[in-house]
Amino acid sequence: MACAQRHNMEGFVRVALTIVMLFACACLKAQDEGYFLEVGPATGTSFYLGDANKSVLRDLHGSFGVLLRYNPNPHFSIKSNLSYARISGCTDNLENGVTPVRMEFDRKLLDFGVQAEVSVLGYGLTKFNNCHRISPYFLLGLGLTYAAKPLDNDFALNLPVGLGIRFKVARRVNLGLEWTFRFTTSDRLDVSEDYSGYTLESPFLIKGKGLQNKDCYSILTAYVTFDVLGKPCNCNTEEIKKKKK
Repeated sequence: MACAQRHNMEGFVRVALTIVMLFACACLKAQDEGYFLEVGPATGTSFYLGDANKSVLRDLHGSFGVLLRYNPNPHFSIKSNLSYARISGCTDNLENGVTPVRMEFDRKLLDFGVQAEVSVLGYGLTKFNNCHRISPYFLLGLGLTYAAKPLDNDFALNLPVGLGIRFKVARRVNLGLEWTFRFTTSDRLDVSEDYSGYTLESPFLIKGKGLQNKDCYSILTAYVTFDVLGKPCNCNTEEIKKKKK
């Protein structure tokens, strides 16, 4: 069952990546006046999905970070984030259990990533170029996860997939809410002590390829960003051309 779910998940990711790339190519042709960059803090909650937890929104912990977003046009953005998150899990939470003994873990993570975002409605302060002050978006990217001890430090690649919504409350102020799942290449985020010969690293002794049988964590975050770099204005270009004629 777990392998089948992973196969379905990888298929979804491939389809999402194709959609993002096609949409991005179309969006890059558009131009918009406004601001190139946003920067601001983010805070929210994080949780883990893996061998010691199969339920969404269980064992929640605080997370926080900072994000930088580049906006070439109203429909497409590139965002970079640096976030702190905490994850934990316990086999007591599982209905049938994965091992004959009780196991648990608690880790702190650093997450750095870059994501491509596509705004469904086109995001901006005015209705110029069909912009909207409120716009949902979806994202896909690539990141790096660092999990500190208690046992071993662990580095892994992660694939962020998620949804969000942005609200421009003022000309240079933005609010947002975003929910992402980070699918990692590691099965050691839930590394635990040896419990009578069993560990959470690989309780079934199954080594998966790619994203199969690997750990995942999720971050639900709210953020506020401030526009900091204005785009060049060509407002008078047409008027100048007319005067020269």
